Order: sequence, then C-alpha cells, then structure tokens
Amino acid sequence: MVPTQGTAIGAAIDMAVNSFNPESDFQKAIIVVTDGENFEDNAQDAAKHAAEAGIQVDVIGVGTVEPMPIPVNSSRNEYLYYGGEEVRTALDEAGAADIAEAGGGIYLSGSSSSVVSDLKTQLDKIAKTEYKRTAIPSDASDLFPLAIAIALILLLIDVALPYRKLTWLRNIKFFSKK
Repeated sequence: MVPTQGTAIGAAIDMAVNSFNPESDFQKAIIVVTDGENFEDNAQDAAKHAAEAGIQVDVIGVGTVEPMPIPVNSSRNEYLYYGGEEVRTALDEAGAADIAEAGGGIYLSGSSSSVVSDLKTQLDKIAKTEYKRTAIPSDASDLFPLAIAIALILLLIDVALPYRKLTWLRNIKFFSKK
C-alpha cells in the first residue's frame, strides 16, 4: 500500500492543517502518535507552519529506544525485509520532542502511565469555544400542517356521508368480468 519506505510526518501534519477550516474561531490541536523517525520531509517546518496557523501540535512518542525489527507475522516470527536487509525501527525521542516544540505543544512518552492525563491537561489549556448547533426548518416541514388539515377534513367528510352507494356510482362496475 505504501509506494516508498519511510515516514513523512510533515506531510501528515500538513494534511491535518489543511483539514481545518481557517475561518473557524475554534481552538485547534493536532496529536501526532509516532516513533519520531522521519525520512521524507521536514516535520519541524510543518509543525511550525501549523503553530503559525494557530494549531497546537502535541506529540506522543511510541516504540523502544533500542532498534527492533518490524514484525510482519508475529505468530511465525517473520520480520520486514527491504533490499535483503532486516528493517529496524527505534523511538527517536529527540526528533519527536523537536516536532512538539516547533508546533507549540508538548512531547509525551507513550510508555508513561500518565500519558492520557498529561495530554488531557495540555488540551484543557486550549481556550474553549462554545459550539451551538442550529437547525433550519426545510420548506417541506412547513407544508406538513397543511397536509394534516386536508387529511382530517377528508376524513370528516367520509364519516359524514351515508354508507350507501351514490347514484352516479351505481352505473360503474369496478370488478366485473368481460
């Protein structure tokens, strides 16, 4: 699915920035969960651009400090190979912290037991904006009372008519065989 090897954290941050509405008054934050290894672009520049747009970039680092092979099938102990060599990955805490600093956010270690509460504390610092949802009635909903009124009038007329065949309907044979 991925045409080239490597991670493009900057492209992911740029895509997240572009998904926000720039005219919105809402405070915005991007949470990047990564091992910090970035091979494709300059993630610090992308985070700096996000911060300039008023978007806080917080980073959660996951992985081990020691380089480890990437498992493809853990039940058979198969690992990822590229160009005949085993691909290994490690947590680059310094790189992840640099991205968070450039984005005006914080770096959190994913192995910490307090990562969720620390992230919640950080996000609580963002100014809250009241969001109100309003519904605009459609033209069809304006016609509903009129349709009900017509149906009730026809029902009252049906009840008021005597239960016998009208004279002009006697000549019409609805269920006759030819």
